[in-house]
Amino acid sequence: MRDDINQDQLISDVEAQVRSLERMNLAALRDFWRARWGAAPTLRAVELLRLIIAWRIQAAAEGGLGAEVRGEASRQVHAANSEPAGWHPAHPGILGRAAHCSHW
Repeated sequence: MRDDINQDQLISDVEAQVRSLERMNLAALRDFWRARWGAAPTLRAVELLRLIIAWRIQAAAEGGLGAEVRGEASRQVHAANSEPAGWHPAHPGILGRAAHCSHW
């Protein structure tokens, strides 16, 4: 029974913190971030910053992502950052000829 009370209180605290974000402007959201996690991101999109902070509050309360999910996310980021076939370092926005036409 004691664990249920603690869990209910935790949920209530998280909900209250997340609700409080709805009343904050960009400067207040950045202050909130700085007070908890250090340097605030330079985002100017209030709603995006609000969502990120809400996620971090909930992740801190619930334990965040598991090791398996973090590992898979890391692999996906690494794969997305690797060079695609035909990529040319001098012209990163243009794929090499081999990628466009098989006869070149």
